[in-house]
Amino acid sequence: MQDGPGKEELEDGSKYDGMFKNGKKWGQGTYKWADESVYTGNWVDNNIEGEGEYRWPDGRIYNG
Repeated sequence: MQDGPGKEELEDGSKYDGMFKNGKKWGQGTYKWADESVYTGNWVDNNIEGEGEYRWPDGRIYNG
């Protein structure tokens, strides 16, 4: 079971680089989807939660 910093690569090409707690994304991390969308920010129990930045492939950015 992952605890602390680590990386995860999924079969669909998505990737996560960040913190884990009890095998789940938890704390600060960056997730890159296969379509090149990227979220960098806080995770809790494998879910995006709290402050972060989402970038779409077309250049749009959301911070919040």
